[in-house]
Amino acid sequence: MDFREPRSLGARLRKYGGYDCCYLLDGEDAAEVSCGDTGITMKLRTDLPALQFYTAEGLKPCTGKDGASYGRRSGLCLETEFCPDSPNHGNFPSCVLHAGEEYRHYASFSFR
Repeated sequence: MDFREPRSLGARLRKYGGYDCCYLLDGEDAAEVSCGDTGITMKLRTDLPALQFYTAEGLKPCTGKDGASYGRRSGLCLETEFCPDSPNHGNFPSCVLHAGEEYRHYASFSFR
């Protein structure tokens, strides 16, 4: 599923039964998500090489703030990460941390 151009998630949720995909990133601009109903846009930037995108397919019904009801497909997750199975692929960015080394990365979420 190609998201290099804006796409509506709703129709594909029904067609494919949700999302659970890892995307390799090309630069720090990882994702931009907009809500047509509210006009709110969230932009994600990171220095990690991959982004896991999944929808709440297994979310059990729950009640949130002000009594809002949430259940299956009520949300999405954008998780910055290293490439899956990267320790076994020399051509992937390394996720190995050796004794004495310090690990730092960033993920920046901005809203408008």
